[in-house]
Amino acid sequence: MKKETEQAAFDPASITQMANAKAQGKRPEYFADPMVEQNFSITMALVAELAVARERIDTLERILVSKGLLDENDIDNYKPDAQTGQARQQAQVEYSARVLRPLQQAVEAMSSNQLNMNEMADQLGDPDLG
Repeated sequence: MKKETEQAAFDPASITQMANAKAQGKRPEYFADPMVEQNFSITMALVAELAVARERIDTLERILVSKGLLDENDIDNYKPDAQTGQARQQAQVEYSARVLRPLQQAVEAMSSNQLNMNEMADQLGDPDLG
């Protein structure tokens, strides 16, 4: 009976809900610089995603080989055609943009806060420059 209850708690919907839940408490900080901390967080999220993806790819390859649908060397020897190569390249650009968006937003915020020389002079109160 206990085993059934434990299994029900880990159905796909529950796992998805847990994975997307906001962490409780203060997030640990490892670096003094917020940008370094943000970069570290992005990197660790990608490491986790990549580990899951690699495991799933390995599973798919093993299933395909075991069913005789794929030879062990087929993936290593695969050469995509031009259209597939272009589609993959476009997908990679879009993926990189999504991953790096937090850094892009930080750069945009810094850019929008930059003042030209006259605005700086006005803020500093220098009548000769303003």
